[in-house]
Amino acid sequence: MISIRFLFLVVLMQVFHINVRAETAPVMQEVAAIIKSAKSKCGLGDAKQDTFTKVICSGSFDIGVRVNYSGFGVLAEGVHTGFEIDLARRISRDLGVSPVFVPVSPANRIALLLEGKVDLILATMGHTASRAKAIEFIEPHYYGSGFAVVAARDNQLTGLNGLSGKSICVPLGSYSNTEIAASGARLLLFDRPDRMIGALRLGACSIIAHDEPLLYAGVTGPNAPSVLREKFEQKFSFSTVPWGMAVRLSDGETVREETLGAVLRLLLLHYHQSGFLVEAAKQHGIRTDFLVEQNRLWNDTSCFYAPSYEINPKCLLDAVDLEGPPTSIAPVVLQLQTWLHSVAHLNITFPMLTSQASAKLFLTGLGVSLVFVAATILTTLFLSALFFLLLNARYKSVRLVGRIVTTALINSPVILLLVLGYLVVTSILPYNYWLAGAVGLLMIGLNNGSTGGVGLAETAQTMPMGSRFNEVVAKGRIQLRACIINAVKASPVVAFIGVPDLLTSLVQISSFTGERSTTFLIVTIFYIFVVQAVVIGSSFVMNRRASR
Repeated sequence: MISIRFLFLVVLMQVFHINVRAETAPVMQEVAAIIKSAKSKCGLGDAKQDTFTKVICSGSFDIGVRVNYSGFGVLAEGVHTGFEIDLARRISRDLGVSPVFVPVSPANRIALLLEGKVDLILATMGHTASRAKAIEFIEPHYYGSGFAVVAARDNQLTGLNGLSGKSICVPLGSYSNTEIAASGARLLLFDRPDRMIGALRLGACSIIAHDEPLLYAGVTGPNAPSVLREKFEQKFSFSTVPWGMAVRLSDGETVREETLGAVLRLLLLHYHQSGFLVEAAKQHGIRTDFLVEQNRLWNDTSCFYAPSYEINPKCLLDAVDLEGPPTSIAPVVLQLQTWLHSVAHLNITFPMLTSQASAKLFLTGLGVSLVFVAATILTTLFLSALFFLLLNARYKSVRLVGRIVTTALINSPVILLLVLGYLVVTSILPYNYWLAGAVGLLMIGLNNGSTGGVGLAETAQTMPMGSRFNEVVAKGRIQLRACIINAVKASPVVAFIGVPDLLTSLVQISSFTGERSTTFLIVTIFYIFVVQAVVIGSSFVMNRRASR
């Protein structure tokens, strides 16, 4: 009995000794000293109230976290759980404050940080060069992963080139979507990963792409639901990106200063050295390869310099540049964005003007839209003439067929005609952009051309027998002009079947920037101007013909 008690006591002493060593590590002693200095400023009206001091003095730390990202951040029945949640709680505990979890999404997390709604983003955010211009990433990084593509086991996908012409479900705001968009895939955007996985389960998505650890946890890994794990598998991954927590630029990682960034850098260094991050990852069933390597790396004293704790840059991972080179007007656009934020408090960005990759998509979509609008007008005019001939044919049976067809087309919503035409054609032929464009032109032309043909036929009935076609057109120009304008108004809906028009291009840009308000504002303004131009142009042409 005595030996057992003695052994138990020794074990307790060892555990206590290890914990004491961990908490009294030199890095943590430095953190404690900085916290003590910040506390000395509490209650002093003339003291510098930076974010770190405010957090320490208030005892409250606003942290932006995910609430629907399996393994990393989930909110269920009022309780936050996940790897990032554990990390946020550990940081708060070591600072002696209480965490306040603020739900964020890829689309709004940076805006919430810049607006002061949160003081730290800890929300599955990749460290990219473009983001680093607006916010400060804390290094070393706390996680890293690639972007995985998952599909049914019998799907023969082997790389990005195989995605051309295929529909793929992707998360809103992920910069890895740039490479998927460049492959020619049709992007279907989801603002929540759980909804994307639900769509995969229900068959609304046949191919999905997201961060590798999320799909590993929710679809392909050993802890994923068997109904998904047995049917789907990861086909490939790309764009390995380090994940970083982030603060405002003013709270950056200035070594030896009492800033929030400097303290978080020290804490992350300690968490990597102690193995805390590896153990936390294991508890939540996420991959630990990256963290195990980081644990080895930061226990190598050549990676940081004691006692200053400056980090050897060679041991850090570079921010990923997924946007490519900037445009020539990028500096002016960025200045405009800054001005809008500082003067009007508007967090509006114009990503289609700052990156060459985005600008290429934008200009391509703009060109396709203009060509499609012109083709839509010609198709509507041609089909109006064709239906007019059917409705005025010599044989009654032909006129009856014309009446039945035009009635059906006039009373069918154009979006339903598009979907029907798309399903019929793609069941026979493999999908491609040219095919989608042809289907879009035909369906919009049929819908509006049938109305135009009926209008011309009714106009002809009010005119003398034997009137020439151009005379009928001249008298029925108002109805025909209305059909042309309606056809132009309907042209943006072809984005739903994959025509790479302006709306499609801007949706692709939104998929990796998260900016949606500017995107749809630009589409709206573009089509307002296009429709108005058609209204004015068609009025001029038809009035001129009528005057002859």
